[in-house]
Amino acid sequence: MHGLFGSYGKKADWLLERADRLLYRQYDSGKFHIEQSTLRKFTDDKTFAEYEGVFFCLEGVVLNKTELEEMYGAATMGEVLLRLYREQGEGLVRQLRGSFCLVVYDIARDKCLLYNDQIGDKMLFYTYADGSFYWAADWRRMRQVLGETVPSERFYATMLTYGYSPLGDAPIDYVKRLQAGQYLRIQRGAGKVMTYHRFYNGGVGQEENRLPIERNAELTDRYFRQAVGRILRKNEEYGYEHWMPLSAGLDSRMTVVVARDMTNAPIHNITYSQTGYYDDVVPKEIAESLGNEMHFTALDGGEYLKQIDHTMDMTEGLVYYAGAAQVWEGVNRLPRERMGVIGTGLIGELSIGTRERHRKTPFVRGEGMVSQRLLALVPPIVEQTLRQTYTDKELYMLYIRAFNCANLGSPLVFQHFTESMSPFYDVDLLEFEYSVPPSQRWNYRLYDRWISSYYPQAMRWRHNGEEQIGNRPWHFMLLGRDMTLRSMPKRGIDYVRRRWLGQTVQEGGSMNPMERWWQENGSLRQVLDDYVRENIHLLDFAPALRRGAQEMYSGGSMFEKVQVITALSSLRNF
Repeated sequence: MHGLFGSYGKKADWLLERADRLLYRQYDSGKFHIEQSTLRKFTDDKTFAEYEGVFFCLEGVVLNKTELEEMYGAATMGEVLLRLYREQGEGLVRQLRGSFCLVVYDIARDKCLLYNDQIGDKMLFYTYADGSFYWAADWRRMRQVLGETVPSERFYATMLTYGYSPLGDAPIDYVKRLQAGQYLRIQRGAGKVMTYHRFYNGGVGQEENRLPIERNAELTDRYFRQAVGRILRKNEEYGYEHWMPLSAGLDSRMTVVVARDMTNAPIHNITYSQTGYYDDVVPKEIAESLGNEMHFTALDGGEYLKQIDHTMDMTEGLVYYAGAAQVWEGVNRLPRERMGVIGTGLIGELSIGTRERHRKTPFVRGEGMVSQRLLALVPPIVEQTLRQTYTDKELYMLYIRAFNCANLGSPLVFQHFTESMSPFYDVDLLEFEYSVPPSQRWNYRLYDRWISSYYPQAMRWRHNGEEQIGNRPWHFMLLGRDMTLRSMPKRGIDYVRRRWLGQTVQEGGSMNPMERWWQENGSLRQVLDDYVRENIHLLDFAPALRRGAQEMYSGGSMFEKVQVITALSSLRNF
């Protein structure tokens, strides 16, 4: 992965790729050394310069760059950063909106600052070794700098349960990833991870929102249009095309519907699914009604799941690979050179909506995991740390399930050729929505009110082909699952069939009916079986994990089988 690579202390030889599609830059000042290998897109956002004794290096895209330049009377992003640093010190990134990481070196103070954005979707790993600090966009580059390394048993225990690391661990022991709203301060030979931004849901630092639901729907629309507008303007600034995934759900639909309401420029939609399922039929109808161009990729048979190591190379082995594999299957034959910031619909139901009826609901051990089968093998320090960090379930799910999981899927794939952003991730929108009482956000009350009041055309298609927007069944949580009274009988029967009768249960209208593929696609079964047989020995460093992984693969669901393969592929890359 391209990005930022550097050190404070001993200079490292990163052996970075020099390719025509990448812009390479380097800077050295005493103890401070940095290299940037970055895509030749959005280059005016990517400051790499010294201003009045302070060096700034930014990777990614700042969606409100023009707003900030106008606010501060600055001609470049670098001048904005200098002004913010002089006025706000180490809090300089609080006003930035987008997908970025930033390194600042104050030469006079001999102080180095490393920042991830407020949603944590840029890769910036760090470690301390031999009296020096090192950071890199790709943890695998750390291995060639650090020399002999060992795999992290804690990382692979969480990979076989959560399907990712909820704590931002890397597959290497003693290497961590800067998470959402964090920065690393290095000064006088000491380093400390700090927090410059946190989201709150009506808690400390945020007043309770007492507005009626109609007013909150109006403000939701204002903030959402601002977020979508930032994506559109960034693409127009650089002359890039608008590309947006579109599914049968609400979140991507609203990104696309609002974007079409705000621009007459062509919009290209991307969808991928089992042929004939909701995520095939519904998005095509929406795109046609809006006059958008649709690009559909059939996932029939699950053939894309054979791209194990290639997908894991794109995601650095950090997350359950099935989701990222289908994203790459959907975009790898498209004209990616002209794609601007891809506007996604990530986490809409965690921002405008909520699954919690009350604030400060505690999370239950194991929530956020793909599988709880090997829960006992997760070191106790993982849950202890999570409970110390997150006091309620809603923020727990936002940070670990969205920022530490979803961000490692499609955003990491997209970052290989462009940038991406969900308007639901916009800091201004998220902070507003988390001020709204759960009684308004629960069961899509505010979400549906917003749609029906401002975009009634989006109600023509049912949510995921089933639920009528504005007239939904009553939702509730049972054993950590989102349920409706209507769905209970079928779910109960399916549970008995799976648990007690050992039968395979088909997934109705799912875009990726994995159990069906496992049952019907013999060549896929063979590829996955062979992969496990050839690579299971890679878990020999942790015998309990190896035994658990073997049992999970032989007796688990298709999702659990893919989870085992994810861990093995990560180790194979290691």
